Amino acid sequence: MEKINFNFENTYKTRINVHIGYLNYSGHVGADGFLALLHEARIRYFADFGFKELDIAGKGTFIIDSYTEYKGEIFHNDEIIVEMKITDLEKTSFNIFYKGTNKKKDRMVVLCRMKMAFVDRETHRPARIPEAFRKTFSD
Repeated sequence: MEKINFNFENTYKTRINVHIGYLNYSGHVGADGFLALLHEARIRYFADFGFKELDIAGKGTFIIDSYTEYKGEIFHNDEIIVEMKITDLEKTSFNIFYKGTNKKKDRMVVLCRMKMAFVDRETHRPARIPEAFRKTFSD
């Protein structure tokens, strides 16, 4: 089984308040809510570097693989600090590592690795990572 072992130094950080839409019928954030929360964080990450998820030099991105470790529950109005870093830029794909921490409890609640790929929005075929994106996120 995959385990996430990643050094979260020099990462992008954002804070997200847990709204009612993230909750499941049990009253806490479920798996789909965690992925939606991480999606919001990723959109902010891209935007702060001048990118839009659906249009990066005419290309879009999509998730091709995801692995998530749930470490604790979060509830309505909790504030989550999400740390992220883009790594492993290949020809058409890259990884994003995420760590979510409940600010009030100072407790990690989620770790995630998503492999994402670029796609040509007209042909719906894989596309090379745009050079501006590669320059921005290469170590």
